Amino acid sequence: MLTLFRKQIGHIMLPADSTTFDTVLDEWLEQTRPRVKRSTFSTYRGVAARYIRPQLGALYTVEMTNADVGMFLENAAEAYSPATVRVICHVLRSTLLSAQERGLCSQLDGRFAPPKSERREARTLAPDEQQKLANWLALCDGPAEFGILLCMGTGMRLGEACGLRWGDISVDRYIIYIRRTLQRIAAQDGSGRTELIFSSPKSASSARAIPVPAPLCPRLDALRRPEDCFVLTGSEAPMEPRRFQNRFKAALRAAGVPDINFHALRHTFATNCVNLGCDAATLARLLGHSDVAITLNTYVHPSFESMRAIVDKNSARFPS
Repeated sequence: MLTLFRKQIGHIMLPADSTTFDTVLDEWLEQTRPRVKRSTFSTYRGVAARYIRPQLGALYTVEMTNADVGMFLENAAEAYSPATVRVICHVLRSTLLSAQERGLCSQLDGRFAPPKSERREARTLAPDEQQKLANWLALCDGPAEFGILLCMGTGMRLGEACGLRWGDISVDRYIIYIRRTLQRIAAQDGSGRTELIFSSPKSASSARAIPVPAPLCPRLDALRRPEDCFVLTGSEAPMEPRRFQNRFKAALRAAGVPDINFHALRHTFATNCVNLGCDAATLARLLGHSDVAITLNTYVHPSFESMRAIVDKNSARFPS
């Protein structure tokens, strides 16, 4: 509606050097491309195309106001997840600050804070669902099913599991070294195609060492292949993230567990660790977070049973 309104008043005389926000976005993306990972650039470009351009792209920078930006962000906060809104804010803020260095968008405040959005509690697997899934996976001989168990027991990300080679798991100490991630991203040639790429872990903290859960060590030894082979396939060809997700969904159906997304395994792992008394710093190291606050605010979902146990323990001295 905002874009339509601006187009309707397009007959108003504007300065000859008027620039649309689409142009400003294009210029910022080109400046950013060589400074970030390919996967990060793909995310930025996708966010710009899907969320920002349809609402703000056609506006002339000399006509944009803080109210325009504020209304756009408020609508985004209502429609999208907090994680998506954070990326939208980053791209929008960075684009505005870059434009202001060139004398554009000077009337806009590019240092706005992200709008507050309602936190959506991520679903985790209940203890009985975890047991049913683990029991079914234990009956399977395939490396992909072992990979799902490994993610349940370590909190690895999807791309980290897909990029894991046997050479990344020490033979004698049973330690997993996260050294790369595998992702399918949009090709940078604008063709609309996608491509499968290996890249470094998400952050410096994500390049980490994780102990292999003791109950999985015998099966790991039985499945071990040469160092160049991937854990999920047992061959030198990796398993695509989408295919691994499909194997996970098939395992849920076979085990009689309600559908849930793959990332929920990571949330479930974090919640289990906290319920078992794991301290925040150790959990952050296991998950590959640089900031403990991210671990506590995003990945920890105390169960009602654990909250009841704490309340009961605190009240044990009270007279009955």
